[in-house]
Amino acid sequence: MKANLKLAIIGISILILSSSFVNTKHKLLRTITGAVIYSNEFPSPSPPNIESYVLPGVVIQAYAGTTLLPSIATSTDIDGNYEISLPSNVTTLRFLYIGLHSVDITLSSKTVEDVIMTDRDLYE
Repeated sequence: MKANLKLAIIGISILILSSSFVNTKHKLLRTITGAVIYSNEFPSPSPPNIESYVLPGVVIQAYAGTTLLPSIATSTDIDGNYEISLPSNVTTLRFLYIGLHSVDITLSSKTVEDVIMTDRDLYE
């Protein structure tokens, strides 16, 4: 009986150590949240009824420099809101929606990034 008990404790100790190692190696250091809206008027929609401009289904991709990280992505929910957890090497988020210009956001220390998408080129 004592031998079985020792084996169970050793097995649990190894599992806890292993789990701790995995979490440290792949630790997500920050979470970014926000909302995505559509507007023909930039920089702010008019009239200011944001709820009528929300964009569900916007794809949000993560980039480390110019390298796409395909395993780190999300999309906006039915209300146009999103949340994405990112490792420290992510520098840019790209927002994509069919028929609209993509938007790239360079990340800073902010934890909320709201985005306005448009069907016009903002640099015309």
